Amino acid sequence: MDGNSEFDDDKVEKFYSRIFSDLSVDQQENEKLFTFFKRNIPPASSLVTLRATAFKVACSYLTEDNETNISLLRCINVVVHAFENTCLV
Repeated sequence: MDGNSEFDDDKVEKFYSRIFSDLSVDQQENEKLFTFFKRNIPPASSLVTLRATAFKVACSYLTEDNETNISLLRCINVVVHAFENTCLV
């Protein structure tokens, strides 16, 4: 699969940071995730990197607080779910 765009690490990191910044994903953000992934499907050789970048960016939001980290894990789950449903069909 060739995708419909090149993988742009900076663009993806900035997008993920905006999603993770408030440690929640509302319906509007969820829709933005699906739109972002539909418009930015990278070549198959970059799919693993696109998925892994979610975890890489999320690490900067880890804290000592368990509740905060649980919220972050929920956000990661939403991002990865949107990615998998859009890019791995």
